[in-house]
Amino acid sequence: MQLQEFNFQQGQSFSFSGPELEQVRDHIHQVAGVYYSEQFFPLLLDRCQQRMSTLNKASLQHYLEFLRSSQEELKELLNEITLGDACFYENPPQMSAFLSVALPNVLKHKAENSPVRIWSAGCSSGEQPYSLAMLLMEQGAELLKGREYEIIATDPNEHAIEKCRQGIYGRYTLRNLPNALLAKHFIRKDDGIYQVNDDMKAKIKFQQINLLDDSKLVFLKGIDVIFCRNVLTYFSLESKLHVLRHFYCNLHAYGYLFLGYPETLFGVTDDFQLVHFNGATGYIKKPTIK
Repeated sequence: MQLQEFNFQQGQSFSFSGPELEQVRDHIHQVAGVYYSEQFFPLLLDRCQQRMSTLNKASLQHYLEFLRSSQEELKELLNEITLGDACFYENPPQMSAFLSVALPNVLKHKAENSPVRIWSAGCSSGEQPYSLAMLLMEQGAELLKGREYEIIATDPNEHAIEKCRQGIYGRYTLRNLPNALLAKHFIRKDDGIYQVNDDMKAKIKFQQINLLDDSKLVFLKGIDVIFCRNVLTYFSLESKLHVLRHFYCNLHAYGYLFLGYPETLFGVTDDFQLVHFNGATGYIKKPTIK
């Protein structure tokens, strides 16, 4: 990566080299679990630039030194990160980690006749739970060996839940799907419009649930894996802690929690342990100390 120069809003400038930005990326990944591949370096650089401007740091090296010494600054930098659009098979490395690592570990702890329970919390328009259902139908059969599984998808918005049940999506939302999967699991309704078929709909139970509603969350016990992507970022710290405590209680002792890219529990709670996968991160429950 060549040396480049960027301007601050107040007219200052700073330069960076590839290794320095990589060190920032690696520090964020190691401590907070958020990983930026090189294609996201312009975004990462832009966020560093904003923080450098605020702190009056003249070089990326000076900012890196400060970042390494301050957990508060790491939290500030993470707060500057934006989230991407929802689509099917979003974050493929995370989906791969679920299928190749999380699910096999879950199955090791379950009785043979016990179904796997997966919770898509804050499912929005349904891309995530349908992606999970498709993944299990296509690639999970050998692992599951006939074992039943249940995907519970919840969202506080009744209109979002209705959209999930309808399962109608445009071609852009389906852009990550190979044509073979599109033809197998969707019905073409119009030019560029597709609807999830009944077989895949049958794998998911949609419910209108607010993540701050204690009266409903207490009944979602015995969950093996929770996916909660791009939801907690909109919560206050107090609300995040409230929801995460429910997640902790809802999960089995061996359970996994997957957040959105690039969300993190760094500086929020110590109840979960960060786990690094190949190109992705997740969390497992820390055991309760008696």
